[in-house]
Amino acid sequence: MKRFLIIGVIAAAFSTHANACVAEYSDHNYYMFSVFNRDLTSPAYLYDIASYWQKYAGNTSSVNLSFYRWNKENIKKVAQSKKDAGMLSYLRNLNAYLDACEKLNPNAWNYASKQERLQIQQSLTRLNNAAKIYKGTQLKSQYALLRMRTNMMKGFHQQNITYWNAIASRLPKSPWREAMRNIYARALWKTGRHQQALDIYAEQGDMASIRVLARNYRNLAGIQSTYLKNPNSAMLTYLVQDFVNNCQQTIDCRSKEQLNKEWIEEIGAKVIYQKEALNFITFANKVIAEGKTQNPCLWRSATAMLHYLYGYQREAWKEISEAVALDGTQRMKNNARAIRLLVSTRNTQVDNDYPQYLVGEFKWLNEMAKGESQKAKGEYPKKDDFTNPDIHYVEVKERVAYRALYNRFKTMADKAKKENRQEAGRDYESMATAMYGMMDAYMRTFYKEQQDEEYISRYLYSSEYAIRLDSLSAQQLADYYRFITAQHQDAFQQYVCQSLYRNADFFKDMIGTKYLAKGNFGEAARWQKDVSLKFINNQAISFYAEKRSYTVPYWFNHQKVNDSEMWSIQGSYAHLKENPKWKFCQEMNQLISQYNVAREGEVREKLAYELATRYYQASCYGDCWYLTHYGKSVADSARTGEADFAAIAQEYLKISKQSSNLTLRYHSLYALSSIGIDPWFKITYDANWKEQKLLQPQSAQYQAMMEWSQFSHQHPEMVDQYTTRCDVLKQFEKNL
Repeated sequence: MKRFLIIGVIAAAFSTHANACVAEYSDHNYYMFSVFNRDLTSPAYLYDIASYWQKYAGNTSSVNLSFYRWNKENIKKVAQSKKDAGMLSYLRNLNAYLDACEKLNPNAWNYASKQERLQIQQSLTRLNNAAKIYKGTQLKSQYALLRMRTNMMKGFHQQNITYWNAIASRLPKSPWREAMRNIYARALWKTGRHQQALDIYAEQGDMASIRVLARNYRNLAGIQSTYLKNPNSAMLTYLVQDFVNNCQQTIDCRSKEQLNKEWIEEIGAKVIYQKEALNFITFANKVIAEGKTQNPCLWRSATAMLHYLYGYQREAWKEISEAVALDGTQRMKNNARAIRLLVSTRNTQVDNDYPQYLVGEFKWLNEMAKGESQKAKGEYPKKDDFTNPDIHYVEVKERVAYRALYNRFKTMADKAKKENRQEAGRDYESMATAMYGMMDAYMRTFYKEQQDEEYISRYLYSSEYAIRLDSLSAQQLADYYRFITAQHQDAFQQYVCQSLYRNADFFKDMIGTKYLAKGNFGEAARWQKDVSLKFINNQAISFYAEKRSYTVPYWFNHQKVNDSEMWSIQGSYAHLKENPKWKFCQEMNQLISQYNVAREGEVREKLAYELATRYYQASCYGDCWYLTHYGKSVADSARTGEADFAAIAQEYLKISKQSSNLTLRYHSLYALSSIGIDPWFKITYDANWKEQKLLQPQSAQYQAMMEWSQFSHQHPEMVDQYTTRCDVLKQFEKNL
C-alpha cells in the first residue's frame, strides 16, 4: 500500500479527484475472484531449495531465491569446514553446470563461438555421466536432478520423459523431485503433450511458465477444450480465475467512446466481451449439471461473480448462496464466501441479521488476512511473506468497504432523505464515511510505528480518510463526530465505530478549522477553544504557526521558513502558548464588530485594511494558510464550501484605498495589485508555440495595477522601494 508523508497535512490531494489512471491512492477495485494466489512468481520447490542452501550455510535470514548464486564460494567454504567430501564434489559439478548454462544463454553479452559451444556440450555430457555413476544416498535426488538438467540443456527431452517415469518419479518426495517434475513438464511440452505439461505447471504454481504457455487458452474456447480433455484439470483453476478477472478488467476499462484494449493487454490482462462472458455462464451451468467436476464451487462462484459484474444481482445472490455449500478446495470455498460478502452489498432483500452478518464476515477477513488460510495443504507454496505475499483478503476488505459498502450506505442515505427521514440519512452518510475510517485504522495495524498518538496526530491528515473528512462540510463533520462517539444498537455500526480514531482534539480542531475557513469565526472559536496545546504543538502545521504572524501584511513581507529539516524533529514541532486558530477567531470577531459600528472615515478604513491583511494571510495564498488548511499547494484556490478569503480581502481593500491618508491608500493599492486571483494578463501561445501575453483589462488586478501606477506618478514622494524596484509594475506600464 502507498503511504505519503505530506507537509502540513492534507495537501494538494484535496483539490483533485482520484481515478484509476492518475490517482496517488488506489481505487480499491481489486480482483475478487481468487482461487489461487495470483501474485505467485515462483513455484514452492524453488523456495525450498533456496532454504536448503541457506540452512547448509548457517544463514537464518528470510528466504532468498538468489542465495546460491551470490554465495557459491561461502557454501563451498562451509562444505570444506565440515569436511563434506560428497558435497564438495557435487558443488563442483553443480557450478560447472551453471557456468555452462550462463555461456549458452542467448541473452549473454558475449555469444559462445562454435568451438566454445562444442566444449560446453562436452562438459554437459561429462556432468551427465557423473550424475549417472553416483552411487551414494545423501545426494541421490540432487544428482538425479543434475542428470535431467543436463539432458534438458542438450535437448534430450524424450530421455527425460523416460527417466522420470522409470526412476525420478519414484524418488522420495522433496523439492529436488519437484524440480525434476518441472523439467519433465517441459519435456512433455516440447514433445507435443501440452495439456499434461500445463497441468503440472498449474499444480506446482509455476505461473511464469503458465503465463507464457497458456496464452492461447485464455478464453472460453480454451476453457472448453481443457475441460473436454480433463474435467478436473489443474489448469481449469487458473483459466477460470483468469477469465473472470479479465471480464472485470474489461468492464473497468470501458469508456463512453471505446474500450481501452491496449491498456488491458499492457497490464497482462485480456479483453473479454459480454457475449463471451454470458456464454461462459451457460457452459459453467452445463459443467455443474454433468457432475464430472470435483470442484463445482469453482464454476458456480464464477457464474455468480460474472452476474454481479454485469448487473444481474438477483441471479448473483442466488448462485453465490449455492456456491458456498458446494465441493471444492478450501481456497475455493473461501473465495465463494468473500464473493458472497461483496454480492450481499447489492442485495436489497437482506434481513435484520445483516449487520451481525457483516461483523462476522469482517472478523473472518481479518483472520484470513493474517495468513490463516495458508495452513491448507497444497494451497500455497512455502515462502517468505516479504518475497511473495498474498494480500488478497486485505484487498477483499478494501473493495467491500471502500466501494461496495460505501456506495450502499450512500444510496441508503439518499433514500432516507427523499423519505424525509433526515436523522437516518445523516447516520447512513456517517457510516459511508466511517468505511474510510475503519480501513484507515485497519491498515495502520500493519505499520506498528503508526499506532502511537504522536504519529497519528501528525500524519493521519495525509490519509484517504482525511481526504474524505475534508470533503464534508463543517456541519456534516460535526454530525459525523457525534455519530461515531454515540452508543449504537446496530451491531455493525458498533463494530465500525469502535475501530475508529476518535480523538476529541483531532475532530474539534478539524471541525473548528472548517468553520474558520467558512468565515464563521464564532462557531469556529467554540470548537477550537478546548483543543489541547499538546495536540496543536504535535501537528506539522504548528512548525509554521510558531514562526509566522497573520498581522504582517503578506504583500510587504513574505515570512519565509526553512522547513528542510522539520521531519527530523523529535518531539513537538513547536512550543505555542496558545491556540493560534482560537486567537485568530477571537480577534476577527472583535475587529468585525468594531468595523460594523465604526463611522465612515480613517478609523473604519484602517480597520478594513487590518481585516484585509488577516483575511489574505489566512487564505490558501497567504503565509498563514495553516489557519484554514492543513497543507499548501501552489495550485490551490478557494475550495467548495469555503469563503474566498482572498476575495473578501479585496473588498476590504477597496474600502481602505479610498482613504485620505495617502500612506494607507498607497498600501491598499499595492495590496490590491498583489492579489492575483483575477490576473491582469494570461499566457497564450501562437502557432509556433511562441509565448504571447494576453492583457485582461477587465480583470480586478489590471484595474488595481492601473490605479497603483497612477498613484505612483501622482505621489512619487509616498512610494517606497516596493514600488520603485517593482519589475511587475514596470512590465505593466510598458504594455499600456
